[in-house]
Amino acid sequence: MWARAKVLGMSRASVPFARALACPGDGARRGALWTLLFVLTCVAAFLSAAGAQAETKIVYGLHQNKPLNFKDSDGAAKGLVIDVFEHVARQEGWRIEYKPCNWADCLSWLESGEIDVLSAIGYTQKRQVLYDFTETPLITNWGLVMTQASTDIQSLLDLEGKTIALMRRAGHSKALIELLDNFSVEYTALDVDSFKEVLQAVHDKRADAGVVNRLFSSQFAKDYDVLESPIIFNPIEIRYAFTKGKHGHLISALDRHLQQQKASKDSLYYSSLAKWFGEGETVQIAQWLKWLAVGSLAAVGVLLLVTKVLREKVATKTLESAALFKVIVKRGPVAFFISDADTDELLFANARAKAMFGIDVGKAAKQTRVADFFEDIQDRLFIWSNLEGTDPLRDVEVRMKRQDGTTFWCSISVARMPFQGQSTIATSIIDITERKRIEAERVAYEEMLLKQANYDEITGLPNRLLFNDRLSQAIKHAERNRAKAGLLFIDLDKFKRVNDTLGHQAGDDLLKMAAMRLLECVRAEDTVARFGGDEFAVVISGVKEPADVRQVADKISASFHRSFMLNETEVFTTASIGICLYPDNGETVEQLMKNADAAMYRAKEQTPGRWCFYTQAINEELQTRLELETQLRKAVENEEFRLEYHPIIETGSGRIASAEALLRWDSPKFGIVQPNDFIGVAEETGLIVPLGKWVLETACRTAKSWEDHYDDPSDAPAISINVSPRQLREPDFVDMLTDIFTRNAISPDRIDIEITENLLMENTDTALDVLKRLHALGIHISMDDFGTGYSSLSYLKRFPLSVLKIDQSFVTDLGSDRGDETLVRAIISMAHDLGLRVIAEGVEAESHESFLKDKRCDYLQGFLFSEPVADTVFAAMLKKQSTRI
Repeated sequence: MWARAKVLGMSRASVPFARALACPGDGARRGALWTLLFVLTCVAAFLSAAGAQAETKIVYGLHQNKPLNFKDSDGAAKGLVIDVFEHVARQEGWRIEYKPCNWADCLSWLESGEIDVLSAIGYTQKRQVLYDFTETPLITNWGLVMTQASTDIQSLLDLEGKTIALMRRAGHSKALIELLDNFSVEYTALDVDSFKEVLQAVHDKRADAGVVNRLFSSQFAKDYDVLESPIIFNPIEIRYAFTKGKHGHLISALDRHLQQQKASKDSLYYSSLAKWFGEGETVQIAQWLKWLAVGSLAAVGVLLLVTKVLREKVATKTLESAALFKVIVKRGPVAFFISDADTDELLFANARAKAMFGIDVGKAAKQTRVADFFEDIQDRLFIWSNLEGTDPLRDVEVRMKRQDGTTFWCSISVARMPFQGQSTIATSIIDITERKRIEAERVAYEEMLLKQANYDEITGLPNRLLFNDRLSQAIKHAERNRAKAGLLFIDLDKFKRVNDTLGHQAGDDLLKMAAMRLLECVRAEDTVARFGGDEFAVVISGVKEPADVRQVADKISASFHRSFMLNETEVFTTASIGICLYPDNGETVEQLMKNADAAMYRAKEQTPGRWCFYTQAINEELQTRLELETQLRKAVENEEFRLEYHPIIETGSGRIASAEALLRWDSPKFGIVQPNDFIGVAEETGLIVPLGKWVLETACRTAKSWEDHYDDPSDAPAISINVSPRQLREPDFVDMLTDIFTRNAISPDRIDIEITENLLMENTDTALDVLKRLHALGIHISMDDFGTGYSSLSYLKRFPLSVLKIDQSFVTDLGSDRGDETLVRAIISMAHDLGLRVIAEGVEAESHESFLKDKRCDYLQGFLFSEPVADTVFAAMLKKQSTRI
């Protein structure tokens, strides 16, 4: 018994109690101790009845579980729990209706509410979810394994291969099943409906063992000639259970009486306990109560820790333990080898090893060596050379191979130990191929996420996030070495034209080619990154003087003057570059990026395809521009704008045919601001959209007022309004313009929309669709500044234009520059052939007027006739030529 107590992890102090509890021997002595343990758990008494209540009907589920509750031969309900419950019912005024049922039906009926209460039921947390229990237990019970007299079953491991009788839905049955599963003990279950059938099955040898509770065994085991084995488990409290959520007041009353009953030794509870479990055992309670109060707690603790202790001890048993060897090694989930330490000859392999390696080592052990299972013999030599003494070598990951030559990943643990009188090496192998696959997929996924987070998808270059880190490192390196770092911010000129003309795939191809050219212009230690769109950046480390960075910028500019081939189409695009140096032009990543960006925009404004160093003047311009943007936003809100009107004269009659609306900004801070100074800012910030709407609204209202000067409103001059590309891209532009016409009761043909060639180039298809819709409304469309842009004749044919406006740069030198005269003459002739009218801008001299009249230019506009004037002044000019006067 001392050996068994040691295996279970008990101390010497607890051994006498454990021996008395688990070891067969003196029956009288053991019986007394069992009864004392039953009594120990009943440490309180029933309270006196609180007073009679109105009679309450309670349906009581009665199952056969003597001596707790059962139906005798006369059909009367008997037993310890019946005595206690009927006593409480009498005091509380309850009327009991007994409903016999087998155990499985009793549980189902209780859950459904067909019965109200069920007694002699073990309390568990799982059952607490289904039923309501009294707080006060009646008695403590536990599970026992019963065996035939001729069967030697001393531990859980001895149940390997046995047939076990189990009562359906019994808590002790479920508890034993969990224990057996934890130790991988294979068995055959024989399911029955009652504890009596369990004992009968063991008696008839239909089962080698069976599970009942201790109370039932004490009453009936002798009737079936079966024995209690040393296996005890699952200590559990016996309580009353009620249908969930329906009988809280009954439970409270029952708990109160139980506490009163268990507090008094003279109560019905103790007299009933003596009646059903024996007077002698009951008397001994008083003598041993103090001792048992301590001992039973230790026993219950031991019982609760049986599973954990067995696990730990099973893991440390030597391989020479036959039971452990059979359960853990032969049937375990881990492949296991035992080999001779000197010859490497395979002495034993379990079933898992045979299946894992695809060989029958039992038939060919003499020809099999453990080394044969390693893909790389060096792995085997490394492991064996690091195996010192009896210390195991654990969780070494290697690749091993099967008999068919296929390889897989394993985690192996190796230890030296004696086996059957030989010096051997034990090897456990776990197939970790799936884990390795998952790890590889995880690593690949993390690398993909890292790449997505730090690298541009199209070019493969570092993105903005990684570039900022590289620039930060370059700054730190320059600071440590008292050197400089160069930053180049690069923008591809006219990249959008490539996207719109050849498609986005061609645009992506151009970005890839541009990235390659940039990489060719820098050193391996430098960083090239794509910021998004058509913007790139380069960090030059180890800069000694500005000329080092200038040299790189020159190489980049030169490389971009070569053409790119996209889908067999030759394309030219240049690179505008802004340059700044650390620490001369900034000491932080943010400062350097801001200043390099500003320098790039200055380069693009001056001459696209060039580079520009950052200067303080650029910074001052940036500050001015920022202030301009701030004031412009306020101006839109406060309507600080006005329109002036520049007359357009009909060449033949000299009359005012129309007027161009010109925007003026009267800024409280800057004074009068010309359109060239703020329209670009309005375009970039999007303020051009609300500002353009205000212009259209104001011009239409003015055009309507001019009709008052004419008998025939159709004789009133039209107004030309400049529309930006940003406005034209607004999806509701046409609808917004139509709404303005309707509200101001003005005909659409009173408005001319002026566009530039650049607008057509930026988004040909979209522009064509919008212009066709405007033309359908009756709006005249003019092409402004003709001859200064791309001057593509195909646009004149495709787009619904009405007027061409010759840019003033061609008009200024008429009479002195034969080249300009030839161009103007050709434009007028071509326009007329296409059915278009022509307006010449910048007419400031009579020689200009004479030449243009001679060449049949339709309309003239310039300071020779009038400067742009306010609407009141323009109205006065109309009044002078009005047919009413």
